[in-house]
Amino acid sequence: MKAQAKEEKLRRQAERNKLAREKQLREAAEREKAALEQQLLHYQEDARQANEQLRRSEEAAELLAEKARVAEEESMLLTQKASEAEGEVKLLYFI
Repeated sequence: MKAQAKEEKLRRQAERNKLAREKQLREAAEREKAALEQQLLHYQEDARQANEQLRRSEEAAELLAEKARVAEEESMLLTQKASEAEGEVKLLYFI
């Protein structure tokens, strides 16, 4: 009987050790999961900020392109006016 009781005691101790180890592993996995979730949130925020910056850059690029187009049109008009003025000066010169 003593041997059987000792074996039962050892078996219960082994089971408690196994459960304690499983608990430690589960707690470690939960901590790692929480850390990964925090990292994911950080990366998502970084991605959101990068997308916002990209959107602002694209808007700025569109505005600059529009300004360049307007400047080109103004340049063409000024060139045309200068040419007309030159023509008028030549007409006055010949008159």
